[in-house]
Amino acid sequence: MSSCFQTSMPYVSIVIINARNIKNLESCLKSIYKTQYSNYEVLVVDCQTPKIEELAMRYNFRLIGFKNDVGPAKSHNIGFKNISINSKYIVFLDNDIKVTPHWLKRLVDVMEKDRSIGIAQACILQYDHPDKLDHSCLSIDLLGTWVSTYGLKQSSIGNRIIEIFAASSAACITRRNIYEITGGFDDDYFIYDDDTDYSWRVRLIGCKVVLVRDAIVYHKSNIEKKLNPFRVYHSTKNRLYTLFKNAELENLLIRGSIYLFLSFLAIHVSILINTQFSISIIKAVYEFMKNLRKIIIKRVYIQSMRAISDKILFSKGFLRNSIEFTVNELLQEYKYLRRKRI
Repeated sequence: MSSCFQTSMPYVSIVIINARNIKNLESCLKSIYKTQYSNYEVLVVDCQTPKIEELAMRYNFRLIGFKNDVGPAKSHNIGFKNISINSKYIVFLDNDIKVTPHWLKRLVDVMEKDRSIGIAQACILQYDHPDKLDHSCLSIDLLGTWVSTYGLKQSSIGNRIIEIFAASSAACITRRNIYEITGGFDDDYFIYDDDTDYSWRVRLIGCKVVLVRDAIVYHKSNIEKKLNPFRVYHSTKNRLYTLFKNAELENLLIRGSIYLFLSFLAIHVSILINTQFSISIIKAVYEFMKNLRKIIIKRVYIQSMRAISDKILFSKGFLRNSIEFTVNELLQEYKYLRRKRI
């Protein structure tokens, strides 16, 4: 890593989110230090990883450690608060990402050439299937489910840069000033859908979110995580948060009513599958209602910054009125749970 006083390359802060996993983190760091871009720093926001101090000394990164799990959403913000004063861009990486030598230069080049871009996601490929794409959000359906690139061939991306609705926080770059204006990630999310929320707010102030095809990284995680009560709780809660903060009033009334109705329906249906799912949904709706005043305050601020209407997002295909992607996802989960029971 070179001095931040070089002017040919904007200074970048790379923030890695890590929790109790030194093996993945070390693999990620090894790949980062082969990056063909010199003007950067590395910060690791860590939760409860043994011997990480030794790793910090060996790889010369700044460590921000916590004994309690604050969650990925808040970890992003903690990382941002500790970046260098010289940083123009912030990169967020999951600890199970392996980067390629030119990934960072290509992300920075895209941001430098087009100031209307607020977030650029790397082209995330599956580590075990390197010809296939990992998740990026082309659009969201009526219930907030991603219309995802997961499983598609990398060759299916026609242009070098494609516009997407939301970037995965597993590997993306964002502008420092945009992060400051929008308020960054929402601490109240803890985990799941926090990147959807941040991307939506970036779009509302008139910025684009893109995927850069030749900024290649690999994701080791099994991203097709199956449903469990923890995930059901946070996903249900956070999709309500995201919708009520970011949608225009007409869109909110339609989507919010349908989402709440289907949530209550899901409470009854999930009793047949797993009563813990029902309890998780009830807890999520209760948590949302309990924090409604706080959410309204956030909504007022977000809507005051709005530069584009939801109609534009609909016209570009980023917001969809169907629920087919949610239904397909739930059917896959249901089949998986039935197989486990047999």
